This record gives sequence, structure tokens and C-alpha cells, in this order.
Amino acid sequence: MIKKEIIDKMRADFPPESVQVRAVLKRGKEDLTLTGYKPQYIIERMNDIFGHEGWDFEVLKEDVASGVAWVLGRLTVYQIFANEEGKPDINGNIIVRSVMTKKDQFGSSSVGEMGIGDALKGAATNSFEKCASMLDIGHLAYKGLVPAPEKPSKSEDTSPTESIKTNDPTELKKQLRELCTQYNIRKVGLMNLTKTLLKKEIDLTELNDIEDLKKLIKHIEVNKAPF
Repeated sequence: MIKKEIIDKMRADFPPESVQVRAVLKRGKEDLTLTGYKPQYIIERMNDIFGHEGWDFEVLKEDVASGVAWVLGRLTVYQIFANEEGKPDINGNIIVRSVMTKKDQFGSSSVGEMGIGDALKGAATNSFEKCASMLDIGHLAYKGLVPAPEKPSKSEDTSPTESIKTNDPTELKKQLRELCTQYNIRKVGLMNLTKTLLKKEIDLTELNDIEDLKKLIKHIEVNKAPF
């Protein structure tokens, strides 16, 4: 049984900067904003509570079908004991690991313009976060209790940033894809941003206007998220 003080640590709030918008869905006349936590904050919480040797995540199954990548992932948490017959940890100490609990969950991500590799990575991240929520880590996001991050108070400057050093649409799309991967922005989130910011319902594969691409890049660099 996990001790209460450990449970309290698992349920502890994350800082505001850990929150990101996953997607904005239409529900009649209203928008439904889906929020979550940036994966690195979940990883750090696992390391803080269980230690770097105290947990593993593995992908049990994976596939891509109908433009969607999915994985079945498993999060395993261990109790660690000092034992001469065990293996050395990262500090050289001899340890033995005993399984405390295992959590399995499916995760998915649209392939779209991001490619199969990034889609599988996104699906694995989604699976990992769901598994962690079964330990109450990041559970508030799945309860719909995490408010969306506030928008910057200053009006957004849509002029190109110093990081934009090309007018080649192919290179701009590559830079945009890299930003989406960095901030875990999925296809739905990018399409919603395109609709909101550019007033266009268009897929990234069809977007070739240089200024439009620069506006999207600038927006994501400033907000670290689609909205």
C-alpha cells in the first residue's frame, strides 16, 4: 500500500507554467477547451517521488490505422531495496527492484503533417500521461479542472521573429512542425489555431502563404501553445 504522504505528493498541484491547451472543440455555440500538463512535468514528478530507478514506461503494442497512431503503454512502479545480489543504480549502489504496481492505458495521436514517427511519440506520451493519472499524477486534467493558461496581456506582434530566417514555405513548414512537436501541439490544435488566427479552415499541407506560416510560428513561439 502506498503511504499517505506519497499519495499527497502525487496529487499535488503543478505550477501554472506546466499547463498547455490540447485542443479546442466546438460544442454548439460554445468552445470546449481541453487542457493538460506538459509531459516533462509529469516525468519530473515521477522522478521526485519514486526516483529515477523507481519506475519504467514501456510500449506494449503500437499501430497506425486510418491516419491515427495508437499505442498500448505500461507504467510500472517499483519498491527499491539495497541488496548485494541486485544491480547497480546510477550512483553505483546495489539495488533490487520489486514491482509495486502496473498501469496500462491506450494513447493516440493523429498522423497528419507531423509524420508517423512523431505521431507514435505523441501517442506514447498520451498513454504515459493516462497511466500516471491512474496514480493521481496529473489527475485534475482528466477531471476537467485545469483552467486554460492566460493569454499574454500585450498585443501580439505578427512580424517575423529573429528565428525566422527563410521565405521558403517548405522550410517554414518544417520549423512549424518542430514547434508543434516541442510543445506537443497535435493536428487538431494546429487546425484550430489556423482557423482562429488566420480565419482559414485549411490543413497545413495546403498552407503555402509565407506570411501565414510566419504568423503561426510567431504565435506558438510567443505563447508556447496553440492558444
